[in-house]
Formats: sequence, C-alpha cells, structure tokens
Amino acid sequence: MPSNETEPPIGSRGVLLHVGPHKTGTSALQGGLAASHDVLLRHGVTVVGTTAEQHHAARAVTRHSSTRGMKRIDDRHWTDLAASVQQVRGRAVISSELFDVATDDVISRIVDDLGPDRLQVAVTAVPLSSLMPSAWQQRIRSGFTVPLDDWLRETLDAHGRDEPARFWRRHRLDHVLTRWAAAIGPDRVHLVIGDKERKRQILEMFEQLLGVPDGTIVNPAWSTNRSMRRSEAELVRRVNTLAETAKWSAATHARFLRMGASHELTLRHRPGPEDPPISLPAWAHGQVHDIAASIVEGIERSGVHVMGDLDTLLAAPAQVEDPQTPGTISIEAAAHAVIGAARGGGAGILREKHVEPADLRKYPGVSSATTDLLKDELRRRGDLPELTQLPSDQLTAELRRRAKRRLRRVLGR
Repeated sequence: MPSNETEPPIGSRGVLLHVGPHKTGTSALQGGLAASHDVLLRHGVTVVGTTAEQHHAARAVTRHSSTRGMKRIDDRHWTDLAASVQQVRGRAVISSELFDVATDDVISRIVDDLGPDRLQVAVTAVPLSSLMPSAWQQRIRSGFTVPLDDWLRETLDAHGRDEPARFWRRHRLDHVLTRWAAAIGPDRVHLVIGDKERKRQILEMFEQLLGVPDGTIVNPAWSTNRSMRRSEAELVRRVNTLAETAKWSAATHARFLRMGASHELTLRHRPGPEDPPISLPAWAHGQVHDIAASIVEGIERSGVHVMGDLDTLLAAPAQVEDPQTPGTISIEAAAHAVIGAARGGGAGILREKHVEPADLRKYPGVSSATTDLLKDELRRRGDLPELTQLPSDQLTAELRRRAKRRLRRVLGR
C-alpha cells in the first residue's frame, strides 16, 4: 500500500476511468465509490458526478442505445462531465460499464476530453464461465426472450467473426485492453481481476490505484446487483414473451418489468438453496474454456498492468447436473414480482396531488418513457392521432389533463 509520501499509481493528478465491462462487479464498485464520496475527497480523490451522471455521460459519448425503453441521451451529459474533470486539481475517478462499447474513435475523443497526460483506465474481469450466464439473465431483464442454451450456442458460434457481436466486443478483454493501450499506453491500462472468495478484492485494488488507505471504499449492502436465479429468470422470460405478443412498447416494458418486476425480485427476494444460481451447462464448458484461454494469452501479450491472478479467469464452473427449465416459482418470488410491477406503474405515489422528484427517483419506471415513445404508444392504441402532432410541451400537458380526469373517475371525485 502506498505511504503518504509515495505518489499514487495513477499519479497525483491522475484520472482513473473504469470502463466495465458489464457484469464484472461494477455495481458494487460504483455503490462503494458513491458511499465513500466524502472520505475519498478527504484523501484527495474526487468522485466526479453521481453514478447516474456518469452513466448518462458514458451513454452520450458512446452513443449507446441498446437498453429498451431508455431515453436518448444528449451529448451535453458527456461534455459537462468532462468539464467537471478538468476542474479537479487532484485525483479523479469515474466508473461506468457503459463505456465498454467504446469504439476507436470514441476512445480517442475520451482521451482528448479527459486529458491524455492524466487519463488511466481500469478494466474489471471475472471468469467467462460465470459471466456468460449472468449476462444472459441481464438481457432477460431487458426484454430478451431466448432461452439460455439457445443464446449460448448463438453467442459462442459468433465468436471470432470479422464483425464481432456486441457481447464479444465487450468481453473479449484482450481486445478491449489493446484498444485502450493503443490510445494511452499499456502501462496506463490496469486489468483488475475479481475473486468470488474475496468479495472486497476489486475494492482493495481500486484503493491501491487511487492511493488511499485500506478500507476507504466501503461496500454498502444496497450496492449489490445480484443476478436472477433460474426460476426468476424463467418467470421474467415468459412474461417477456407474452409482452412481446401483446406488442408492449419498450417504455411500457421498462416501466413494469425491467424497472418493476425484475428489479423488485433481485432487490427484495432472497432465494433459497432449492433455487441455485444460473450456471453454464456442461456442453458449453470446453468451448468457453478454450475462448477464455485465448483471452488470457492475448492479455499477456498486451503488456497492460495486471492486478490479480490471470489463472482466475480460467476457473471452471462447478460440476453440477444440468437443471431442467423450471416450471414453477415460489409464491414469495411471484409476490415480489407483482409488487414490483405495481410499483413500476406508480402504485403508492399516483394518488398524491403533487409528486416530488425524489419519489420519481424511487420508481424510475414512472418517468422512463420519452416523448417519442409516448407518441408511438398513442399511435399503436389509435388514441386520437392528432395528439401525435402536438409539440412535446403541449403533449405533456394534454396527457397530464387526461390522467387527472381518469383518476377523478376512478376515485369518484
């Protein structure tokens, strides 16, 4: 651990940019950075912006738009964050897995905007064998309907193609590291390898990079973004299929399912041992191990700074009998899903005469639809086509008037 007299690994004015990728402990790290904001500042490290602001900035600069039902992000979110970094005189840190789809031209812009003399990049990593099932269930939360085995076959078959699928653009880590190393030099790119047996390992390695004492970055319980279990994922997948048949809009899905039912399940429900984590099926072990081995070889050739044991990335999944697709789910889990969908729709706040912005932040699904998505929904329903021609402010006012009128009818007022 660096002493007070020793310059931190990223330098006294370094900017540490954590670029993910997805499903590699990013939520725990971001929760820790947010919860430790004040104490980090006392050690000369500024967490630039809130977690949401960092995600918005990453989405803006990468022009990332794959999540169904999310608003389009204006470029000012990136320029504002970059300007805030320039105001920091000491060390700074930013974390968002949404940077993981950055192309070469986007990387060049990030380097220029954050300062080529200051920027250092961290990439987190976990074994591919555990990451792939986790990535699949994350897609299920966003509206995906393809079963795990089918998705695995499609994704593994796509590996090595000239035009890589988005999954491999994110998770072919040797290529990710090489792209960043080409822009800022391999000595300024850090691979941080997690260890499931040591929950704090990633936090400890970031403490080392930032040059702060052990234990500075806390790990609040609320920051954990656990993956859905097999029965939970199958429930959401089947509902996704029904929602797709019913032609739900992306905004409606985001509101009731992604930010509603599935969010509530992973936040509130505590699955028992009868519902184990989703695991890689036995038929995929060999192919996944071979790809992981080629990634490790590429990392060794890249010359980047490796923190942790590369052999961890070759860890084989536990040898368990491939489970059947669940046909049932516990009553408790189902209840959490129903409550989550209701909350996503605004239950508990829509009877209020005035809704505070803080309330909307508790239930992000309530405000997830953009004007364009609302217009699409109106067209789909055939609800007064002339409404779709209104400017956004008039459309919002008209929808508010109609909502109040409907509420008065429901409440008998």
